[in-house]
Amino acid sequence: MSVRAPSADSDAALNVAATYTVLGFSLPYHIDRVSRMLPKLEIRLFEMAREPIEEGLLANRYDIAVFLTSNNVNPDLAAETHLSSKRRLWLSSKHRLLSRDNVELKEIADEPYIMLSVDEAAHTRFSTGVRLPTGRE
Repeated sequence: MSVRAPSADSDAALNVAATYTVLGFSLPYHIDRVSRMLPKLEIRLFEMAREPIEEGLLANRYDIAVFLTSNNVNPDLAAETHLSSKRRLWLSSKHRLLSRDNVELKEIADEPYIMLSVDEAAHTRFSTGVRLPTGRE
């Protein structure tokens, strides 16, 4: 896939859809940077969940979208992963598993937990073979 960048003096608009997590944490720096490089580019931001973003991309309402791709199953969309993050297990300072270097997901399956509700966190695909670092690295 190739993208042709507009020249700095051209008038253009870019419709960008993003989920709330990406829009709040990842995009501000990049939007600011692009705005300074291309001051005449009008960047229109649209915040929404992944499903309407996918539908809007297929309907050509958005030029580009930024969202967590781990749940994207639509074969009609081309997706590229730019950043990835490891799953981390955060434990209290006196938890019995804290002394371990690695913990298997099955070992914590029955433990009480708090899951952050961030862009479909409850639906993110987990693998039972995942090793979770305990943060002692």
